[in-house]
Formats: sequence, structure tokens, C-alpha cells
Amino acid sequence: MVHKHLISFFSTILLTAFIVCTSAAFDTDNRDTPNVRIGADSGITLLDEDLFISVLVEFELGVDGFEVVLLAPFRFRVFDNAPSDNGVLRSQDWDDSSDWARIVRTLRFEHHFSHGSLELYAGELNGVHLGHGEIVSHYYNSVDMDAYHGGIKFFADYRGNGIEFLMDDVVDPSIFAGRVVIAPFSWFSSKRLAERFQLGLYFFADRDAPSRTIRYSRSALYSIGADASFMFAETKKAGFSTYVSAGVMDGDAGFHCGLIADVLFSERTQRGMHFQSEFRYSGEDYYPAVVNPYYNYNRRYFTKDPVTGVSNTFTDHLANTSMGAQSGPGFMADIELQPGEKFTMGVRYDYQSRNRPHWMLLRIRLAPTEKISLSVFYAGQDIEGGSKIFSLDALMGVAYHHQIMGPLRFFSEFTRRLRGIDSQDADWANETILGIGLIVNL
Repeated sequence: MVHKHLISFFSTILLTAFIVCTSAAFDTDNRDTPNVRIGADSGITLLDEDLFISVLVEFELGVDGFEVVLLAPFRFRVFDNAPSDNGVLRSQDWDDSSDWARIVRTLRFEHHFSHGSLELYAGELNGVHLGHGEIVSHYYNSVDMDAYHGGIKFFADYRGNGIEFLMDDVVDPSIFAGRVVIAPFSWFSSKRLAERFQLGLYFFADRDAPSRTIRYSRSALYSIGADASFMFAETKKAGFSTYVSAGVMDGDAGFHCGLIADVLFSERTQRGMHFQSEFRYSGEDYYPAVVNPYYNYNRRYFTKDPVTGVSNTFTDHLANTSMGAQSGPGFMADIELQPGEKFTMGVRYDYQSRNRPHWMLLRIRLAPTEKISLSVFYAGQDIEGGSKIFSLDALMGVAYHHQIMGPLRFFSEFTRRLRGIDSQDADWANETILGIGLIVNL
């Protein structure tokens, strides 16, 4: 069965590459020179209790909006502290069928044409959205360091009419989400103004949502909704729009009303701002932006039963009448600032209502020179609305890259993620890497 999934996955990759390259070959007016790069990294990795030597070989090909990055990562155990593991090669990196998707680190195709665009991305999903973020917002599909997932994100648009789709794993998918949007006035008018009013229909499905109450089996979770949006102001450097949405989850409704602003202060220095704010009202079992950085964890560990003390999965929580969840208002604010091309900062805060989940996300990227870059990431949550939003039980990351001389670079990375989400003893773990690498353009 695993081999069948892998054959289907790599067949899809090769077919997409063939179609794109064939299209590029016939499009002689816009053909670009292929960009080919080969990279190799080696370093010392401290992962939880063990020490490894890491080796990574990377191949990148890019041409005419098409990019594919192939990866061969290996970690060889040097010190094996308790609990002991078997083998020199770290087996957790390759013991699941979905782990093999990491070989194709990135597959990307973008094509922009008059009045429309087409975008396809396959690989690790980092901070992806769907629609206005009513259900899927800043979703990360590989928060478990022992379980890699290569997902898909697809977007197509023509004159304000489009389709969005995402899937969490190309080998063994569980999470699906999509959105269809139409701009009805654009069917009768070619003016840009006709594209500003849009109607959308979105859905979300977790077909293998874990459940402990039914003998540790799996159930299913669904949500659907509709939205309407209008861009009431648009210039070459700014756009302001508003939207309203209504959705249903587990029989309860939720409502969203938001404002989005995109401003480009300077095209030359790339100074700009993106801002989104939203007021929402949630029914007892409606959880806005539920597919967020923590969803892969929350779907298995969400709350605890106040009577038995047993952990509820997300679907258990929705079905548990003793949890005493209440309807209530909430809000969200998401801002990304780019004062210049050397610095970017984003902050997101999501509040549901008293004693219900809230979470935040912080993203910083600093590149003082062309050879130096520093990035910082933090995501924290508290299911009961408390202070654990700032704690060590959080997703964290710091990465420093420095091009020393020519193709030679130094890198240092630290991440804090979860381990064993699919087991009964999930816990937090640290990973620290120090190494050097080479990147050669061919």
C-alpha cells in the first residue's frame, strides 16, 4: 500500500514537471534561462537527548515559473542517550510513508496572465491560508519533528472567479479544505470595478479526526460556510476591502466580519503593510480559525474531561456535554509590517471568548546585508484562555545564516516542536543545528 502511494505521488510530480516544461518549450517568447543550483550542508545536530551528524544534499531547478527542489537528508547518530534507539541512521526520519515526501522539498508552479493567475505548491505547508482565514489560518502541517508531511496548495483565479484547495499530505491525506469564489458582475462587464464584489463557498474536512471515546478509533469533522467580500477602495499602492462570513461546525454556527488593508508605501524600498482585523461570534461547538499552527496537535490533544481527567481529542471535546462550552464573541488581529526590504515583522492574535482558546503568532525576518539573515518564529496557545500562551509549550524557531565567502556559508538553527503526536505520550523537544554548507549555481 505504501509503495502504491509513493508511485502515485512521484508520478504526479513527474507529470507536472513534464507538462510545465513542455509548455515552456512552446512559449518561446517568454522562455527564461533555467536556474540550476546544487547545495550540500553538514553539521552537528542535538535533537532532544541524542547527538547526530547531519548531511543534506539539495538540487534545485527553476525555469519559467516552475521550481523543483529535491532533497536527500540524513542524520547519523553519534551519541545515543536514554531512551535508546536502534541503528546509526535516525529511523524516525523514514519510518512513515509520508516521510518519503520530504525528498521533493518543493514543487512550485506560478503563471500570471492577463486578468488571472495559476499557482500550485507541493511540499511542507508553512503558514498557509484559505479564503479570509475563517477555518484555515496560518496552518503548519509538520509540527511533529518525527512526522514529515508534504502537502498541496492550489489556487486559480480569472477576473475575480477562482478556486482554492489544500491537502495536508500527498501520501496519506486526512485534511482537506477548499473554496470556490465568483465575481458575478465580472460576467457582464470587463471593468476592474466589476471584480471587486465576490461571493464564496468554503469547506473543511478532517476525514480521520482522532477519537478516544470510541475505543481510540477515528471519526470525521466537517465545516462549511459562505462569504461575501467587497473591495471598496483600490489604487496602484493600496487596497481596502471588507467581508462577512457565516459557517457551521458540528451543528453550531459562527459569524465573521472583517477588514483587510494592503498598503505599499514605496515600491523602490519594498516598504509596505498588510493588516486584517475581524470580529466574530461563535456558537458552542464552532471554533474559528481552528486549522491554525496547533491543529495537528489539537486534533488529538485538546482539553481534559473535568470528571474523568482523560484527554479529549478535538472531536471528543465537541461531543462531550460536560465541558460546558458557551457561545460568545471574539476577535482577531493580524498585521505584517515591512519597513524596508531588510526587515519584516508579523504579529497575529486570535481570541475566541472567555475560557475558550486564544493563540498568537510572531514572525520576524532581518537581513541587514545580502550575506546575513536572521529569522524568528513563535506560536503559543492556551486552550482555556489563560497565560500559557507565553510558555515553553510553544512552537519556536530561530535561524541564522551567514554567507562567509563565495559559495561557503555558516548556519545555526534552533527549533522547538512536538514529538510523538500520534502516540499516547506526545511531548515537546528541542533541535539545535550548527553547520556549514555550499551552494553552487550551474
